[in-house]
Amino acid sequence: MASAFLYFVGMNAVTSFGFIFLQRDLKASNEMIGILASIAALAEIPAMVLIDFLLRRTNARLTLAVGALGMAGTWLAFAFLTGPDLLIPLMIVRGTFYTLHTVSITLLVSHISHPANAATNQALSQATIPALALLLTGSASGWIFDHLGPRVLFELAGMTGILSAILLIGLRRYETAHSVDSPEAQQPAA
Repeated sequence: MASAFLYFVGMNAVTSFGFIFLQRDLKASNEMIGILASIAALAEIPAMVLIDFLLRRTNARLTLAVGALGMAGTWLAFAFLTGPDLLIPLMIVRGTFYTLHTVSITLLVSHISHPANAATNQALSQATIPALALLLTGSASGWIFDHLGPRVLFELAGMTGILSAILLIGLRRYETAHSVDSPEAQQPAA
């Protein structure tokens, strides 16, 4: 849930202020904004079709981390845009990594949850954590956007996505090393 919180801090910052940035700073028209939103949604379809293939070769945790890193990369890319020329390819990339994250978090939460808590944990990861991230950091994100600029906000968003993936992978390694089934845990303490 800590990883999800960090991810949604970045996601909320970009989704809350991204279109303002596109219109105000990149001079994208209302039509362009609609086209970009449509392209991002359509780009999710191939990833949804292929995600089962990917999950059979890896696992939900790794795919989730790749989704978070990919989204972090798109948020960082926003920070360096100087015009609308690269927005369509960026939305295609965003749609792909958004799907990897969204599907993987659903699968991972189901996998690691006790059956009696699976629905509660899904609600936490899909509704409560994103809302909490927005509630706790939304105003600060708006202030950063207004006073330090969109580039700083998008760079910070990218860093939260990277930290989310690092935490996700780092905690897995910690859990594996300290699991009662791991060889390290079965050795007697010195």
